[in-house]
Order: sequence, then structure tokens, then C-alpha cells
Amino acid sequence: MKKRYIILSVLLMILVIISGIFIYQKKQKVITIGIYSDSSWDVPNDNEYKFIDYVVKKFEKENPNVKVKYESGINKNDYLEWLSQKIVDNKAPDVFIVPSEQFGFLSSLGTMRNLNYFMDLSGLNTDDYYPTNLKAGMSAGKQYALPLESNPMMMCVNTDLLKKEHIHFYHGNLLNFCPIMAMFNRNSLPTLKELRFLKAS
Repeated sequence: MKKRYIILSVLLMILVIISGIFIYQKKQKVITIGIYSDSSWDVPNDNEYKFIDYVVKKFEKENPNVKVKYESGINKNDYLEWLSQKIVDNKAPDVFIVPSEQFGFLSSLGTMRNLNYFMDLSGLNTDDYYPTNLKAGMSAGKQYALPLESNPMMMCVNTDLLKKEHIHFYHGNLLNFCPIMAMFNRNSLPTLKELRFLKAS
């Protein structure tokens, strides 16, 4: 009788543990995202929330026990203050946008996690990013942020104008163009002597 009571107690305890694990796994987890409403480049962008909503919907479909929430309507100018307050209150979002000019400050606070392990675990291909953009999210050889948006800067050369002035420019080598840029970059036009020097070189 005593042996039977012990066996029933052990079985009941195992059943309670299994039920607890099942309930825990079924419990929905919440991930919070910190984003601002306007464009990073101060231009109107109607697609900002559409993109985030698309990513959230896809993530939730792949992870049915996870709910993603974000606070909408935070202005870009107020975002850093909002984020700083969340960090101070120990309520920082799980994932948040890091303005590039604030990366050093936020990484020095220890508010961001080293992503190297998670990048390896997920099989993230770093070749999908421009190396310079990827490096912008690194500190001391560790990846703390991944680029979300990129604003490429391009330099266009009006070769017709250069030809008209008999200034030679070799395509593909911007270093050759640096002396020309230095002259045209000031508020005044280059002098005749400077143009003659460029024509001769």
C-alpha cells in the first residue's frame, strides 16, 4: 500500500511538471521594439511603418508564441530622450533603432548585447551588408547593431565640363579628382593659374 502511494505521488509530480512545461511553452512571450515615426533623413516616408509591420507579421507567423509590440508616433527628435528614459527605468525595448550618431554613447552604457553569437546561430550572411555599414555597428570587434537603412552618398562628375576646360579625369580613380574637388569646394572659383596647373597635369 505504501509502495503504491509513493508510485502514485511520483506519477502525479511528473504529470504536474509536464503540465507546467506545456503551459510555459504555450504562454505567449512579448518582444518590444523601439522605433521612431519619421524618416532618418528628415524626408516624408509613408512606408516606414509598412516595412516594420511586414517584418513583425512575418516574425509572428514563424514564431506563433511570440507577440511583437511597438510604440508608434514617437518623433525622431524625441526618440533619444524616450529611449534614454526607457533605459533609466529598466524598460528598454528588446530591439531598438540606434541613431548612428548615438551608437558610441549607447554601446558604452552597456545597453546593447553582442550579436555575434546570434548572427552565427541564425546563419546571417554578413556579405548581404555593405562592409562599411556593418562596421558602423561594431565596437571593439563585436557587432552590437545591424544596419536597417542606408543612405548612400554619391559623387557625380560632369565630364563634359571638365573636357571643356581641358581637365583630364581618369574614371574609377577618385584620388585623381581630389585636387580638382579641393579647388571647386571653396566659395570662390579656381584661379586661372590653378586651372592651367590642372590642365598641365
